[in-house]
Amino acid sequence: MAAVIFEQFMQWRWGTMGMIAATLVLIGHKSRNDTCLCLGGVLVVVLLLR
Repeated sequence: MAAVIFEQFMQWRWGTMGMIAATLVLIGHKSRNDTCLCLGGVLVVVLLLR
């Protein structure tokens, strides 16, 4: 439930790029894939600094 709320907030606040970043973070976390997790984290930081 919290993941769905997080994804909706990201999409509302930062649009499509926010949704892509949230999806990469969640996929990376669930599958323990460091590459997806890092890419999603970098996108989140870029969106926050924008």
